[in-house]
Amino acid sequence: MLRLITIALAVVVAVSCVPTKPSSGPGRPPFCTSECPDYEVLCSKDEYEIRRYPEGTWVATHEQGITQTAASARAFWRLFTYLQGKNDQETKIPMTAPVLVEVSKKQTSWVLKDYVVSFYLPKVFWEFVPNPLDDKVFIQKTKDFTVFVHSYGGLANDPIPGQQVSKLRSILDKHNETYYDGFYYSAGYDKPSKVTNRHNEVWLVLPENTTYTCESTKQDLDQATTVTENQEITVDVEDNSDSLDQCERSECPSHLTLGTYANGIEKRRYGEGVYITKEIESCWYELASAEGFWALFRYINGKNDRKEKIPMTAPVIMSIDMTPKEFSFCRVSFKMSFFIPTKFHSNPPRPLEDKIKIERARSRTVYVKTFGGWATNSDIKRMRQGFTNELETLGACYDENLYLVAAYDAPTKLFNRRNELWVDVCEDNELPSATVEATPSGKHDTQVPVKENKEQSETISPTPTTSESEGFTDGKGKGDIEPVDPGSFRVCTDRNVECPEFELVASREDDVIQERHYRQSYWISKTLQACDINEAQMVASRSLVNYKNGMNSVEAKIATTAPILTAVDTSTMDENDCNITYTVSFYLSHKYQDNPPQPIEDGLFISAIDTDVFVKSFQTWPTFAKSQNIAKDIEDALVDDETCQSITSDVYYVAGYDRPFSSIEPYSEVWIPKRFCFEDDLSNVRRKLLKLKKERVFADPIFDGLEFKPPRCTDGDAECANYLLDSVEIHYERRTYQGEHHECYVQTRGADYRGDVSRTVYGIPCQKWSEQDPHEHGRDPDSFPNSGLGDHNYCRNPDGEPRPWCYTTDPDTRWDYCNISRPGEYCGVKLACVSNEACNYQGAKRQDYYSLHHYLSAEGNKQNVDIEKVLPVIRQIRFSDLGESSCGKSYTTCFYLPKEFQSDPPEPIDPKVSIEEMPPTSFYVSAIGGHITEDVLEREIYNVQLHVEDDNPDFQLSDLVVTASYNNPSREEDRYTEVWLPIPRD
Repeated sequence: MLRLITIALAVVVAVSCVPTKPSSGPGRPPFCTSECPDYEVLCSKDEYEIRRYPEGTWVATHEQGITQTAASARAFWRLFTYLQGKNDQETKIPMTAPVLVEVSKKQTSWVLKDYVVSFYLPKVFWEFVPNPLDDKVFIQKTKDFTVFVHSYGGLANDPIPGQQVSKLRSILDKHNETYYDGFYYSAGYDKPSKVTNRHNEVWLVLPENTTYTCESTKQDLDQATTVTENQEITVDVEDNSDSLDQCERSECPSHLTLGTYANGIEKRRYGEGVYITKEIESCWYELASAEGFWALFRYINGKNDRKEKIPMTAPVIMSIDMTPKEFSFCRVSFKMSFFIPTKFHSNPPRPLEDKIKIERARSRTVYVKTFGGWATNSDIKRMRQGFTNELETLGACYDENLYLVAAYDAPTKLFNRRNELWVDVCEDNELPSATVEATPSGKHDTQVPVKENKEQSETISPTPTTSESEGFTDGKGKGDIEPVDPGSFRVCTDRNVECPEFELVASREDDVIQERHYRQSYWISKTLQACDINEAQMVASRSLVNYKNGMNSVEAKIATTAPILTAVDTSTMDENDCNITYTVSFYLSHKYQDNPPQPIEDGLFISAIDTDVFVKSFQTWPTFAKSQNIAKDIEDALVDDETCQSITSDVYYVAGYDRPFSSIEPYSEVWIPKRFCFEDDLSNVRRKLLKLKKERVFADPIFDGLEFKPPRCTDGDAECANYLLDSVEIHYERRTYQGEHHECYVQTRGADYRGDVSRTVYGIPCQKWSEQDPHEHGRDPDSFPNSGLGDHNYCRNPDGEPRPWCYTTDPDTRWDYCNISRPGEYCGVKLACVSNEACNYQGAKRQDYYSLHHYLSAEGNKQNVDIEKVLPVIRQIRFSDLGESSCGKSYTTCFYLPKEFQSDPPEPIDPKVSIEEMPPTSFYVSAIGGHITEDVLEREIYNVQLHVEDDNPDFQLSDLVVTASYNNPSREEDRYTEVWLPIPRD
């Protein structure tokens, strides 16, 4: 969100602002009963004060919720568990204050908001911070920042924090104060049990490099220049409150992802583009960054020959050149760049300040590494050293003298910041074409293509080339990276680790399951009970790593090996799927196989594993549910092809070849020992009956006899919401729900675009696809059926270009891209929704139905019209809430609006009812019968997830799931309900 601040200066002045004398020095405020972050009061007024907080360390987590209260409660206990010892040091950390909640204005998933909840870490832990074991919890170091603070008492439940920050905004606006408006912070200082004298605060963040006096005299320090009489200075303050969505809201340079490698490294090709740049003479990154940013910001804010304001883009790119230079005191030189939006590329405004240039950069190929926090001089040096070490290990070819820092966030954002390091790839290296994947990253889909001639040949493939840039320099280095191939037999050599040797005895025709014979080998092992494989590995790995680091009988340091092998014994599993017995083992390198060092720590032992095993691999991190499913697949396959009559054991192995979170595409295996392969006719019959039962059945039915049928919209002759049927499988189907606007399309490259745009981006009319004049071509309706071509001149994409295009009627311009809408822009579906908190699924249903049915009647909307009901009735719930015995569960119930009300929905009278827009969304859909309870729903979601993961191992179940009901609540027999699992959009 942009907030416009206008400062009118009546005389020629040189601006210099100094803060007032602090009203209190750093220290603990009286309302803080535990350790709190220090701060300095810069100014104190009746309704608010201005504070400067120094740098600090926080532990934080993300959460989504309909209300701040519900989301904060879930996040609080996740962080509190970290304080209680769920960290890599198993250290208990004292509770501090405040509990800080970042509240974004942006809503996601129809009615949900994003929240970041943070605890301040005591200073004693700053030097050696305990790392979280929960992957949803992260450590964030903050720079110093300044905030407007408004304090209030009582409870801070919804909607009170929002009301208080609205009050603060109103006061600040009256004083013409400047602040970031896209988010705020809610700070609570008291335990939930405290009833009286509670202290709460809301914070709004000031722009960086702004100082204030108590008379509210202010001016950006970087704007401290001489200003002519009556000149008006206009400053846009842009809220980059969610860096991961930055390119959805601001234009970014588009790129192709050419490969992904270990440790999060990507290889990208950026297309041609136009940048505004400034070279800076400085020895320090922070000083160069401030000088370059504000100079370029003044340019896009109107200090150019056309006095034209240009939208801010992302990222801000700092080029750091370490090439040795004569007569230079500094060892490096800096150049900052802003990407200029595509619509200005043909004729960008000229800069007025010295040393600011327009540069037209050609395509470039870079290796990319992402990191968080602030990009400081010391952090960048450390990150670059680690990055280049990883590239050296992989044998990469890169420029050793030039690297770039790409920053995506506003300086005042405290948490979840995103930065990237880029280094140029050697220009003479061949790209791994098999891994090329189009990745347009800007919200305007501004792929800057390397154009090719579309001749009459039927096979055309874009071949972008790397060439030297006018604004950037490609590097020369040492060799290129071979993309990691987890599916190959070279999994250990690719990871440069030693693994136990084996012989491939046999494999099935599809090469999915192998039979292997391992040589007798020794492992260091630890047995324990836990609820999940990851939990067991985390606990056991500490002792096993200590053993390898020298805590053994000969104090030997033993090299890292693979795999980490976990034996899973489900015979001890209780009714809650816990108390499973795991034995976690590390392979001992060849050097120590003859005489393994004995462990010193209790609980560790030297072991030997089964030598003959059946193996199936998968490319995700192992979980208990996933490994159980894979083990079952192996058993069924061995029985089906009569390799075994049955598998009679509750034990199997899970082999992981990557350290936690160290690989983009992890490689794992499930092993079943061959000694468990027995002939057992009874067991074999049972499995065949189970297989027959599942054939042609849409879902594993909870109620016998239920097979898949199309959605039934017969109750009351109701209309049914339209959808696209993408695919039908045995246990589920895939559907896409979207609007019916003629400009609606959802595929990233627009292959499904069927709109009526018929001019190129430069306004040239398109040539009909059925004609051969002025340009002869082979893209005709007969050669490219089902591509939307015909006797018309509308833009289409029949051949996989980055976006729709057409041949032009200009004889000198063969073809060009078209300026069409973004994917999904006209595809939303309007819904009437009610959000509530309830104790269970049925309770929420009863509360919401009355409000929504009242809205459908003429008395329930301001247009006084009766609205026909459209099926299904959908309810959005959190999968993690199912089975929880609490009354704070969030439910959102929605009715589809009929076609005639999609463009202009009647406004509800009841404030609990809201009109929401669901973007084009694809779902995996399964059918169940009868009345739905939470335990039935939980089981069905779990079943569908397992089946989907069989076909799509990369599928990640969202915590938000949807039920779709097609029957009136009073109907008792032949009920039909669906479960929808959202599919993340590419």
